[in-house]
Amino acid sequence: MPIALHSFRWIQAIGVVLMVSLCFAGDHARAENELSLGDLERAYDKVLANPKSIEAALEYARIAAQLEDYEAAISSLERILLFEPDHLIAQVELGVLYFRLQSYEAAAGYFESALDHPELPDDTSQRIEDYLASIRRLNSTNQFAASLSVGLRYQTNANQSPDQTILAFGTPTALAPEFAEKDDFSVFGSGLVRHRYDFGGQGGDYLESNIAAFASRQFELDTFNTWFLSADVGPRITLDTERGLSVRPYVGGALRFLDDRYYRGSIRSGADFGMPLSEKLTLGIGGEGEFAAYDSSDDRPNADELDGVQVSSDVSLTYRPSGSIVLRLFGEGELLEADADFESFGAVGGGISAGIEFPAPLVLTNATDNWAFNVQVRGFHREYDAADPSISATVRRDNEFRFDAQLFMPLASRAGLFAGIGWQRIDSNIPNYSVDNFTALSGLRVQF
Repeated sequence: MPIALHSFRWIQAIGVVLMVSLCFAGDHARAENELSLGDLERAYDKVLANPKSIEAALEYARIAAQLEDYEAAISSLERILLFEPDHLIAQVELGVLYFRLQSYEAAAGYFESALDHPELPDDTSQRIEDYLASIRRLNSTNQFAASLSVGLRYQTNANQSPDQTILAFGTPTALAPEFAEKDDFSVFGSGLVRHRYDFGGQGGDYLESNIAAFASRQFELDTFNTWFLSADVGPRITLDTERGLSVRPYVGGALRFLDDRYYRGSIRSGADFGMPLSEKLTLGIGGEGEFAAYDSSDDRPNADELDGVQVSSDVSLTYRPSGSIVLRLFGEGELLEADADFESFGAVGGGISAGIEFPAPLVLTNATDNWAFNVQVRGFHREYDAADPSISATVRRDNEFRFDAQLFMPLASRAGLFAGIGWQRIDSNIPNYSVDNFTALSGLRVQF
């Protein structure tokens, strides 16, 4: 298939996903615009007109909660309990609202009262038990969280092959058929285990440890079977309680295996800073230094030329206009000093991501959680330090574009299905490094 037509079809697919995401965002915006402060004021007038009306108080609390005026919603629900101490809906919703405000002790009190209600439905009981389990974890000195994802992935260019014509010592040469672009399926699994040790101080400082793993097995291209393991540990320290400024220095390392043999090992250290600029806007700054050592093999005889030190930095602005929408703008920079000058480079890039939660358009199970859609667009420019004489006398320059979109559909309180697509395009002035790859995946995710 000609490259232009091949790329155009993937651009069409990306356009469809963007249109779907805009529809979701539009539907959500319309839903939010249906309620306003005017609606809240009218609901409040009904409460004043009939102070003992449970229905009026519930309606006022519902509108206030949807407008994220949690304090007003809590006040209305607590008034209901003055007239009807065993009101089930009020008890459950108060527990949810206090949980959102991180007042876990108050939330637990209302949840436990609701559990004793004789007319509590089974699905609501399970929902409450999940909240109480989360509260126990959050209140514990040692807090554990884990997630596991398994799925199936398809790639149009699983071997990351360039176009059909490459350069060898500056001469255009046809790419050998065994290295030509090949599509393939793979099964994959990824997991994350996180531990936090609460220091018990008023600033909320804690020690965080993370272990992440990823593995994929190709159906045909065995040399691209991948195993990856990484870990890091470091404290989160509050520098300014009033402003919310915090820092997390950390150390870590990673191992990567290709075709079931050791390929790369690294050690790293860094720090990230977080500072709220307002209730809805947060600034993030990070920096990291990493030393990596590669192991050459018959399939990758020159891998050790990549040995070296890489320094990276990033800055981001995260905006949360509501509890269900997150927007993030970020910039990145990298500098690699490798053993081979033609593998050393400097890079700059950036992108934008968006996440939105919305009511499930399809009822898959009795799960009450919203669906979540996330999309991210990233771009990079890399300038290499020197030319590779075995390829060309021209110094390499790459422009890379990535697009990723994923939809998560809950099946239960801690499990759900996911599906996504991705597109990677590298345009290089050296044809050996130009790559076009489209990815589609789906699977199951479980949280513990």
